[in-house]
Amino acid sequence: MFDSQQYLCIAQELKKQSERLGFTNIEIRQKLELFLETIQAPDDLRGLHFVLFALTDVEPEFKAEFESVFGINAQTLEYLAELINKLAQTRFKNFNNRHRGNGWCTERPVYTLLFNYSDYGYREAKALFLKIFLTHYFTHKTYMSKIGDNRQQESFDSCRLLMLVKNQDDFSPIKYCRILETEKIAKALLDDSNNEAIENKVANNLRRLSHFFALDWGARTSRNRVTIDKYAASRKHKGKLEPIVGSDSRLFVNVVPIHSDGDMAGCAGYLPLGMMIPNSDSNPRRRLIRAVLSLIAP
Repeated sequence: MFDSQQYLCIAQELKKQSERLGFTNIEIRQKLELFLETIQAPDDLRGLHFVLFALTDVEPEFKAEFESVFGINAQTLEYLAELINKLAQTRFKNFNNRHRGNGWCTERPVYTLLFNYSDYGYREAKALFLKIFLTHYFTHKTYMSKIGDNRQQESFDSCRLLMLVKNQDDFSPIKYCRILETEKIAKALLDDSNNEAIENKVANNLRRLSHFFALDWGARTSRNRVTIDKYAASRKHKGKLEPIVGSDSRLFVNVVPIHSDGDMAGCAGYLPLGMMIPNSDSNPRRRLIRAVLSLIAP
């Protein structure tokens, strides 16, 4: 629920134009609130001017789909953009704040993607590529929410970072805009990620975006956890070096703690694992014999 001074001012101005826009006073406020929720706007509406600029550029690519996705039609968007531009110059300079808010990438990935729109290259293709990306996201939003917020954030971050890539040999959105099916877009992105000539960070983002379009992240398996457990166990049983009583000070034995029941995880005793003779200039065979004798009969 938006209740900031900025929001209330916008709602009041929209009410004055509700008849011209074809809505009742109640409808226009409902549509405004739905629109701001859809784009994940912050309560203070910081940087809204830049987000609306992006949407006015992207809207023609959506055509009739725009209202079904964002909750307002092209006419309302155009008026809203003009209103915010005016208010930014007279009352709310926060609408023109160019600094991204803390936590936006995590909590407001849609807003962040649009907020950075003017920084993206590829003028001839960026609007269409974002239209394809956002349409896919909102179409499958329910499913993606079940996968987890991390996957959504990862996808939006990859899209935003790829749009900032300057080298078109590494990434060029126009190539994917020519592909109609999202499954084929996913395959093209994955194929390109395997190109050894592409920077690693770009390849990683291409791969993540491929998963986004293919919707094939899948569930985490238990194999990683088993690997971690084995690693922890190996570390726990690694043992430690102890000097051998009665031997030269440079002679050590590697021991590991054991329980009396044989479990290799306690501290009831120590099991010798091997000898170590660092920097010894004596006969290794003789030192090993002395070490074994010292253990048997200290």
